[in-house]
Amino acid sequence: MSIKYVFANVQLSPKHCLAVLGFLLSNITMAAASGGDPMSGALAISASGMKMQNQRMKVIAENIANANIASNSHKQDPYRRKVPTLSTITDQRSGAELIKMKKTVADQSDFVLKYQPYHPAANAEGMVRYPNVNLLVENADMKEAQRSFEVNLHSFEITKSNQNKLLEALK
Repeated sequence: MSIKYVFANVQLSPKHCLAVLGFLLSNITMAAASGGDPMSGALAISASGMKMQNQRMKVIAENIANANIASNSHKQDPYRRKVPTLSTITDQRSGAELIKMKKTVADQSDFVLKYQPYHPAANAEGMVRYPNVNLLVENADMKEAQRSFEVNLHSFEITKSNQNKLLEALK
């Protein structure tokens, strides 16, 4: 069973949905930052938060996809969990502090050992090293990133609504 998302009345796979959101968010960030007024700064902050959470969800999805894949031999390390690191930048146009993903770093925690003596990657004791990915932690991180994305989206929508109300009041 594959999960499909409906976006603008079109069914998309999770991978394609994230690609569309990434494209939209990069355009929203550029458009929001170009105004220079405080509301544009608020839009830029919300857009950068959504973009960051989108990138974070991509890293988490990669971790989940590689959670149960052992290495090909006992001499080779399996996949190592990736953790995104954050940084802030000051937007020159609005003066707003924006968040962005700096880079991903490898989690240095121990690999999971499983006794599988007939596996090609088993060592002399019959132990196979699996990635240091805990699916419960990844699912919790994914839920947190999703909720943070939703909060930033709601903040973005409120700011846009306030901008529209201000324009109506000025007419």
